[in-house]
Amino acid sequence: GFAPHSVVYQRIVSETDRTTAQGLRQCLTRILGTLPSPIIFGYIFDSNCIVWRTNKNGDQGNCWIYDVDKFMTWFMVVQIIMRVMTVVFYFLCWWLFPENCVVPEEKNQMKLSKFVNENDSRNGGELEDSDSAKNSAIL
Repeated sequence: GFAPHSVVYQRIVSETDRTTAQGLRQCLTRILGTLPSPIIFGYIFDSNCIVWRTNKNGDQGNCWIYDVDKFMTWFMVVQIIMRVMTVVFYFLCWWLFPENCVVPEEKNQMKLSKFVNENDSRNGGELEDSDSAKNSAIL
C-alpha cells in the first residue's frame, strides 16, 4: 500500500528533501512496476501454454490452451517472491534507520517538544508565566 511507503521515506529522509524523495520514489515505482512486470508475466503465460496456434505462414501465433494448474502455481510463486522482497526491504529500512536516528533539523524540534512536555507535566498541565511564578513565591 501507499501508507507504508510514505512512512518509510518520511522517516529516513530529511524534511527539506521529502518532496524530492516522494517524486523519486514515484518515478522508480512506475519504472520498476511497468517495465519488468509485463516481461515476467508474459514469460509465465508463454511457458504455460500447451497448444499454440500456427499461422498460415508457419509462424507461432497466440496460445489456445494453457496449463491452468501450472500457471496458477507460477503466478502465486512470483507474487509471494515480490511480497517477501518488499518485507525484506522494509525490515532493512527499519533496521538501518532506527527510530532514535533523527535527521539533524528535527533534533532541535524534538528537544523543544521534550522541554515543553516536561514543563507541562511539572505544572500539572498548566504553563505559568514567570511573573505569576515570582508573585506566588513572594506570597
